[in-house]
Amino acid sequence: MNRFKRNYHWIIASIMFIEMLLFGGYLNCINIFTVPMSEALGISRSSYSLSQLLRNCACFFGTLLVGITCQRFGYRKISILFLILGAGTIVAVGLSQSLAVTCIAYGIFGLTMGVLGTTGAVRFIKDWFHKYQGTVLGIVTMATGFGGSILSKILTGITTRYSWRHAHFFVAGLFLCLALLFLFLRNHPEDLGLHPYGLGSPPGKKQTADPTHTQWAGHSFQELLRMPQFYLMAACIFLGCLSVYLSFCVIVPHFQDRGYSADEATNFHSVLLISLSFAKLFGGWLSDKIGAKKVTILTMILAVCGQWLLADPSGSVAGYLGVIMLSVGLLVTSITAPLLTTPLFGYRAFGSITGIFMAMISLGSMLSAPLGNLAHDYLGSYTPAFRVAAVVDVVLIAMFLLLFYLCEKAKQKQLAEEKQP
Repeated sequence: MNRFKRNYHWIIASIMFIEMLLFGGYLNCINIFTVPMSEALGISRSSYSLSQLLRNCACFFGTLLVGITCQRFGYRKISILFLILGAGTIVAVGLSQSLAVTCIAYGIFGLTMGVLGTTGAVRFIKDWFHKYQGTVLGIVTMATGFGGSILSKILTGITTRYSWRHAHFFVAGLFLCLALLFLFLRNHPEDLGLHPYGLGSPPGKKQTADPTHTQWAGHSFQELLRMPQFYLMAACIFLGCLSVYLSFCVIVPHFQDRGYSADEATNFHSVLLISLSFAKLFGGWLSDKIGAKKVTILTMILAVCGQWLLADPSGSVAGYLGVIMLSVGLLVTSITAPLLTTPLFGYRAFGSITGIFMAMISLGSMLSAPLGNLAHDYLGSYTPAFRVAAVVDVVLIAMFLLLFYLCEKAKQKQLAEEKQP
């Protein structure tokens, strides 16, 4: 086996990094179009948020179907198809002259987000990597922060110099380039005669054990459906995404309302996304070292501090400090759910329940932007929304601690029953 083929795991990881850089980066900077599109279409910000509501609603259902579609058609084929479909819908947004067309286009685009977003990446990485899953997932998903930071500057520049329509045409071109790059993907390492990374050994070396045999198998999906902690986990992920993502998706218009120019507000957004990139990398690595539970609590504490500071920042320094802390809190909208699933429930039902938990993230995202912009339209400011979100996150810390206690208790009970003759 040649060296190129043996290292194809890392080629796969590199392609996924680029995909998250461009596709995930676009999703992270989509809120920069709130003001220019609302003004150009002659609608309120809450009305514009309706299009994002439909996008996230479609994403919710698309995420639930990720496992079925990838298993039936293969990740490579369905991803190429969705990238082409995504490019077409973004062109439709760029050509739109009404809210109705914008909503329809974004609704169709939302169907692609499950496979092309973090949910698809989690399943794909799990197929290719058994070892260092948290670190690799952190590296791949950190690209969304870098991509959002880079694209926010590029798309803001295109919007300022030309128009928001030209910016959307540019994004559609990037998606078509990604579709060509995905031709180099392979659905499974076995397609190339390889093992998942960390499972098995290269020729001439001592055979290693399957890591899944050394991990806790956990509960079946049918068992989980009868356990209250399964639904508590879903509620924690939903509320966490709702409160933290609400702060993220209104960050640019929030700073513009406080007297900052569009470029200055974008700078805060860029710093947030760059910080998010490193937070994902560090969060994934730290989860491998100290466990996902401790990282989750740390994440929520920093989210509370960031949101409270951003509600009424006293200056640029406070603003930058707030977005950095908020960036760590945003881990709950990406890698927290897949990293917690195995420690809390075991690996047996990972494929079945990960899609459900990621769908809760989509549901939280679906409601966060409309709620934030609705608060602005009725209260004249995003500040109350930031303060309420911080209070919700304090409650969530207690909910996560209760969840961890119940799951550990159920785990010890199951292990004790398995030891009995």
